[in-house]
Amino acid sequence: MSVLEMPPRGVLGAAVAMRRAAADLLSYDLSALSGRESVQLLELIGPVAAQLESAAVTAAQVVRESGVWGRDGSQSAKAYLQRATGGSAAKVGSDLKLAERLANFLPLTAEALRAGEISGEHARVLSRLACSSPARIEMLADPVRGEGFLLSHAGLAVDPFKIVVSRWAHRVDPDAEDAKRRAAADDYHFDLAETMDGVHVRGFLTPEVGEALQTALTAVIGIPSTTDGRTPSRRRHDGLATLCQLALDGPGLGQSGGVRPQLVVHVDWRTLSGMPGMAGLDPAVLQESGSPIPRSVLDRIACDSEVTRVLFGPQSQALDVGRSQRTFTGPRRRALDARDGGCRAPGCNAPPRLCEGHHTTHWSRGGRTCPEEGCLLCWAHHAWVHERDITIIVLPDGGLRFEGPDGHWYGTTYLRQLTLIS
Repeated sequence: MSVLEMPPRGVLGAAVAMRRAAADLLSYDLSALSGRESVQLLELIGPVAAQLESAAVTAAQVVRESGVWGRDGSQSAKAYLQRATGGSAAKVGSDLKLAERLANFLPLTAEALRAGEISGEHARVLSRLACSSPARIEMLADPVRGEGFLLSHAGLAVDPFKIVVSRWAHRVDPDAEDAKRRAAADDYHFDLAETMDGVHVRGFLTPEVGEALQTALTAVIGIPSTTDGRTPSRRRHDGLATLCQLALDGPGLGQSGGVRPQLVVHVDWRTLSGMPGMAGLDPAVLQESGSPIPRSVLDRIACDSEVTRVLFGPQSQALDVGRSQRTFTGPRRRALDARDGGCRAPGCNAPPRLCEGHHTTHWSRGGRTCPEEGCLLCWAHHAWVHERDITIIVLPDGGLRFEGPDGHWYGTTYLRQLTLIS
């Protein structure tokens, strides 16, 4: 006999009726609802979901205390409930911890959850943050500044409610925060792992490092234009590249062995001066990893980088190392900054400090390093121009027309109006 075929009786009968009611609800075409009707449906379902979560965590606690979990050879209630419910170890563990704290420390929260007055997420915030030290657990029983006080703010959305509870927890027991930070010191990390097609990033940052990174990214990304088709994730990726470029170009990192930190690419002259797609040439490679880079990336880097000539003899000995030269520096770069005033790509307002010099005729293809054949592009649009093989046509009136290889017109930009004061 299936669960839904069980005769309705007591608690299980109510659960069967609930399952049937859910099946009846889902028999309707919910996608046909109006926007307002959908909002009303969510308002009705929310309290029910909270009440069902209350029932689920209570039942999980009963399973643990009853010992029924050991009858099939399970080594713990957690393992038994994972198999019985199909839930993950993290979810089952969270349910058991919530049930224990609701029963022992959060009676008002348990009652509110059971009545559908707060969500399960609100209850979990209180369980995790308000029960995180003996001093905080003791304060929960205070009739003025305890559990009731925290629940009075449960009308907030989960994220601002979390801030309220976090600040309450800090005021009650500030030493616990320092202890938690010390205990978690080894959990914070930032790893870069090279893969076949890029670098995989994995990490867990302290709150202040995370906020510093977010603040810096926001500063360099700015407000995207309406024509910016990049996803937020791609904008953050490009913003991180800009931050790295600012750090490497600036003086703050110092020098090692007489050379400042920099991205180094090794490329044969025939590859650098060859046409895109030409077969039989060795690829350009990154010095540190040896990873080859596409031609579009090589062309972008060659636009505004130092180039050092190294001649090798037949036994690979260095015969001559020429002095490096940097394109679009000094007066030439100042001319671009003054003329363009920032990124010239359509819809972009990045200031000069976030831009690189770009050759409208690629330097590696014979382009001259002069303001007449250069323009400013931010890091993201510099990469975009090379990756998409965008042609930049300099118009007689100083405008720049951006065209794709298929003739698609991306836009035309003109010089910013300058006001000269004598």
